[in-house]
Amino acid sequence: MNAQTPLSPPPAWPQAPPWPSSAGQSLAALFFALWAFTALAISSSRLMADEAGETEASNGSVTLESSKINQSSGMSQDSVTIESSKIGQGSEIGQDAVTIESSKINQGSEAPSIVINAGTPASAAPKAESGSEAPTPETPAIDFDGAIVTFPAMMAKCEILVPALSGSKLEPQALAELAKETVLKIDGLLSPAVENSDIRKINESTPNRLVKVDPLTMRAIILAWEWRERSDGYFEPTIGPVKKLYHFDGKMAGKLPNPQELSAAKDLTGPDAFILDQENSYVSRLKAGAMLDLGAIGKGFAADLAAEALSSQGVENALINIGGEMRIMGHKPQDGILKPWTVEISDPSRGPGRYLIEAHNQAVASSGNYESYFMHQGRRLSHIIDPKTGLPAEDIVAGATVIHPTSAADADAMATFACLLGPEKTGPWLKEKASLFPNGVTVLLMVKDALGEISTSYLTLSPGGRLTSGTP
Repeated sequence: MNAQTPLSPPPAWPQAPPWPSSAGQSLAALFFALWAFTALAISSSRLMADEAGETEASNGSVTLESSKINQSSGMSQDSVTIESSKIGQGSEIGQDAVTIESSKINQGSEAPSIVINAGTPASAAPKAESGSEAPTPETPAIDFDGAIVTFPAMMAKCEILVPALSGSKLEPQALAELAKETVLKIDGLLSPAVENSDIRKINESTPNRLVKVDPLTMRAIILAWEWRERSDGYFEPTIGPVKKLYHFDGKMAGKLPNPQELSAAKDLTGPDAFILDQENSYVSRLKAGAMLDLGAIGKGFAADLAAEALSSQGVENALINIGGEMRIMGHKPQDGILKPWTVEISDPSRGPGRYLIEAHNQAVASSGNYESYFMHQGRRLSHIIDPKTGLPAEDIVAGATVIHPTSAADADAMATFACLLGPEKTGPWLKEKASLFPNGVTVLLMVKDALGEISTSYLTLSPGGRLTSGTP
């Protein structure tokens, strides 16, 4: 499978003009209502539908798009567009649209850049309840020609979409079932809720006992260990004992652990809590109470393994959604045309709103305190724990989404600790770790200010290591 050349940002982001007041808004509203209706009528790249098979118009979406890729010559080009729109359902076509287009960026060959659309929706999408998972991307569209398999795994809703023109000689249904079986296998290995899973056996083993694990389990653990180092300790796969204190499963009534409990739990975390024998696939925990927790990388890892299984059968086009962590293969064939896959992510800054991301040969993963949390003395406490303090992430970053060119597992891990790094540290971290991203990467951050207002910005690291930020 060929990975997409990553997205490169424009040299500078022009500022949108101030909105016209009153009378001007009315005229603008009429003009853009007509514009929005036309755009909505001709759009054929949406992948949003509910389970009844009805298509829902995109509202308040962000589209990150890379198209016009000439794979035979290796040349590519794109423009950069920033839009803000309000598009309602039915006849409720909204207002406020601005489009800013940059010129193509020349860096020897023409490097691709990104398209971002952000808007405030008029229609409502489901909101996450306190302590529950946030809405996951909705797929597929009703005009999808191929196989769709939906099933529960990894404590989430999973979807596999394999189009009729997948690139493989096998039937789409058989391919989708193959991907499903791969995900279920990973769930059976990594989920602590599954009896006799490798992770559960490790977490319930007596200290210093060697536990034989599947090579895939060891692969996931090693990847998590690598991200601990890459993240400078902000990603911690042994954080389980600390998370257990907070009872994010809904059993806690808002009481925080006392300092003694927190200190004792932190002593059970870190690289010294386990010994790994990678060659022979053995794991030994050294401290009673130490726990492996791969929840911040497991879904993405399962998506990557499913993509590997499909790729081994010649599949070039497919979409794998494991509880919102997505691996996007190739394109979505539609009406004889290859188009980017379109997925959605929740945006807490827009209430019931959503962003759209259009992509091909990429991975997308999101995390945030809007997914799972509880309220304590008027403060929202995130399920994301800072390993350095043992405390929930500060209520500054409401959500983070990572668009990675090749790996859903990497995107999954990065989205988690980006919520800890925040806007001030994420940019410097990307520049320092640029060698990890030879094909670039994009991080979308939803940040809360002192007044509680949430704004969205993004950071794009180009293949050459150039970092550019933008605010839709």
